[in-house]
Amino acid sequence: RYLATGSSGHTHRGGEMRVWDLEAEEPVSVFTHSSAVYTAILDLSWGQDSSWLAGCCASEFLEPAHPGAEEAFKVFHLSGETVAPGSQELNSSEAGNFRREKYTLAFEEARLASMAGRYTHCVTLSETTVALLRKAPRATSEAATSKKMESDLPDEVVLAEVKDEIQVTRQKLFPEQKLTCINFSKEDELLVLADRTRAITVLNTLLEPLLSFQASGSGTMRTLELMRIKGRKSDWQGSGCQSADGQGCEDSLEYCGVVCGGDDCKLRIWSCEIGGSGGSMVAEWTAPPGVVVALQNLDPDLTLSSADSGSIPRLCVGIDAGIHVLQPGQTTSLISESEPEKAAAPHAVHHGVQSLLRHEIACCGGALRTDNGGKTLGATGDLTGNIMVWDPEHGTGVKADRHFRIKDSVRCLLWSTECRQLLVGTLGGSIHYCRLRTEPVDQQDTDFPEQTQELQDLGSTIPCLAWVEESQGRSILAAATILGEVVMLEVSEDNSAYMLQSKVLLKVVAHSPAGALNMEVWSVAMSPCRSFMITGSEDQSSRVWQLKLPSACAETTSLDLIQALTGHTMAVTCVAWRGNMLAT
Repeated sequence: RYLATGSSGHTHRGGEMRVWDLEAEEPVSVFTHSSAVYTAILDLSWGQDSSWLAGCCASEFLEPAHPGAEEAFKVFHLSGETVAPGSQELNSSEAGNFRREKYTLAFEEARLASMAGRYTHCVTLSETTVALLRKAPRATSEAATSKKMESDLPDEVVLAEVKDEIQVTRQKLFPEQKLTCINFSKEDELLVLADRTRAITVLNTLLEPLLSFQASGSGTMRTLELMRIKGRKSDWQGSGCQSADGQGCEDSLEYCGVVCGGDDCKLRIWSCEIGGSGGSMVAEWTAPPGVVVALQNLDPDLTLSSADSGSIPRLCVGIDAGIHVLQPGQTTSLISESEPEKAAAPHAVHHGVQSLLRHEIACCGGALRTDNGGKTLGATGDLTGNIMVWDPEHGTGVKADRHFRIKDSVRCLLWSTECRQLLVGTLGGSIHYCRLRTEPVDQQDTDFPEQTQELQDLGSTIPCLAWVEESQGRSILAAATILGEVVMLEVSEDNSAYMLQSKVLLKVVAHSPAGALNMEVWSVAMSPCRSFMITGSEDQSSRVWQLKLPSACAETTSLDLIQALTGHTMAVTCVAWRGNMLAT
């Protein structure tokens, strides 16, 4: 029922910590740092009896050596009523009094300073014990001349006892690893760590190493979550497993699994069983596109079982473009050593329960088109590579209906006629296409896969794309670059592989004033007869071109300048052609 959140600082005050009553949907208590050094709250963990909160705090925008800098682990004691879930029932009137009078924060009754780095993560182990992840100090100009560089200062895991004051009870250094996240399994009493190389280390509560293995995937693991796993030995060791008496191994195993994400659109579960299958991948699921920055097991009391029975735990997955609540695919996706082909190409996919998708950064591309059946789709793209598809007629308008992601910044978007392909021009200079289905989910053609793929690399940023000619057999695409170029490409479809192919027909420098560098082409538009083109550029001019495409009479493509239009005193950022009228 209660949720604690922490934020970073800004120019007027330090970071806030809020405790929320989820039934009332409003904060019941707010604490703001009074310090003028913009202290941020990096991580929070509830005490087991919910009477205190552990928090990692650090000064934003200041180096640790600054006199006002604060790098500390703090305990926020909650005064008044205990707020453990289910401990008491409150009606609406009592809840109002409870929020105003009974539930307050007593700040900094216990504090542990960090003079050599910052505490970035904390996790509660028991009623009085907390595990902390301490990162080595950030590099500074002074560090460059110091005897001890940042690379020589190891990361560390600290166990602290939280009572009237905080006391460190155990410490373990990791000189060879740059740690990124930490979690704790209460059932197994295991601490699980991850580092920048995607290595996972399992420790006991005495900080003794028990298991270490490499988790495959791409990108840094910024977060990891734990999940209970249950299955028979034959599920993991193959049907040929035999016990000492020659009987089949049908003993049931239950152990801790770690859920890992990255930036490759996959969620993987790895076994942390000590002395058994530890270090092996148990399951792999398709994740929402994007970089996984947060994971939360919403059903920690449920077990992921190899048998097709029982409930499946839900995962809350935070990516850089939104939040998803997922229920993983059926347990037939669990990987067995007797089925190596399943391990090579796991077929499990996630089932979305809820999703909230919004752009969190500037959008530089947008496209709207109505197909021949009258269905209208919109698409938007942002600088982190997120592409969202919107149904303005039937969608909610609050969240996107579809989501893709490419590993480049989106600069422009262009739909195909049937809205089955979305072309993307990028900041890096490549053209991608996203192929998507338009039928309802229950009517989708399974032989028509959704995918994203790079179509052509032009080498410089692509501000705009336009169809010159579009047909089922052959289409001609015009792409403009920041080097003043206009590139004509022939785009065709390989029906056997459901892929687009392209080849460059023509590349010309359309805008290059005398004595100046090539000027960015911001916009391209075609005449209704498709024989003429207009371009708008950074050089404050628009140019009209006659276009000749390959045909029975002409084997080559040409683009000849007809007229230059001047008069603007700033860059011409958009052009349009309707009938015999031009607008710039």
